[in-house]
Amino acid sequence: MSKNPLLDKISPRRIVVLLISVIAFGATFYHYVEGLSWLDSIYFCVITLATVGYGDITPQTPAGKIFTMFYILIGLGMIAGTANYLLRHAAKHQIAHHIAKHLAREDSPKIEKKN
Repeated sequence: MSKNPLLDKISPRRIVVLLISVIAFGATFYHYVEGLSWLDSIYFCVITLATVGYGDITPQTPAGKIFTMFYILIGLGMIAGTANYLLRHAAKHQIAHHIAKHLAREDSPKIEKKN
């Protein structure tokens, strides 16, 4: 159980939906404000949040540059938080599986060999 009981109630599916929503929000902004195609908008959001930043697409308007500064800061926090949560969730289930497997072995009847 994590230190934050609220996090125990959030499903990984909701976290992924939140992450997709952040990308969709950014893509919508870049499509309408920067005039990028939908594909270029999504591409720019993904490479920006993944900190790849090829430099082939850059914001051209002042609004786009300001939005990008905040989008990177907020988005990176969300990416890091999502990765942290999903890895903890997976580890917690993996540990629970190993413990259950170990306990099942201990509870199984021991077969004695007859000589």
